[in-house]
Amino acid sequence: MTWKIENIGKAIFALLTESETGYGQIDAFVYESSAVLISIAIIAVLLTLILNPGLRQRRRIEDRYMFREFILVLLHLIVDLILSFPESFGDRAADIIYHAGPTLAEFLYMLAILQWMVFVDYSLYRSEDHIKRRYKHAVLPIIFVMAADTVMSVVLYNYGMGTTFLNFVTDIPYFTKF
Repeated sequence: MTWKIENIGKAIFALLTESETGYGQIDAFVYESSAVLISIAIIAVLLTLILNPGLRQRRRIEDRYMFREFILVLLHLIVDLILSFPESFGDRAADIIYHAGPTLAEFLYMLAILQWMVFVDYSLYRSEDHIKRRYKHAVLPIIFVMAADTVMSVVLYNYGMGTTFLNFVTDIPYFTKF
């Protein structure tokens, strides 16, 4: 079973490091066009924040929740845009962005989903007490997942895509027999 997981790990590593098409110019166009689309999305979010009077003034509670949602989406898009061109920040910064950026983007994405759930829940029940009770510890699983993701990233980055971490994960059922 271990060799199958090792082959899967090698295949994933090959997908992440090798050219998708074999032609560098086509790959660069795909990456740059995604950056253009992200830039268009950033402009659309900023225009919505500026032009929508409810989001601009935030008098209603729903508008405050939606404003927070837009800010989280905007931050996520900015992180995605930075991840599109990590090499333009220098070698050391590019290395940090390359390894920490996806975790930060995932964290912001999960917070945006949580904020959307709060907005919908408030829209249905119209009770801030309900929101405070229901979502009191809702961010804890997100923090736990991000910590686990960070530990896994550090292990895979420091020890390579080898079988050290993958063997440990596959051997867990053998350690937990009663």
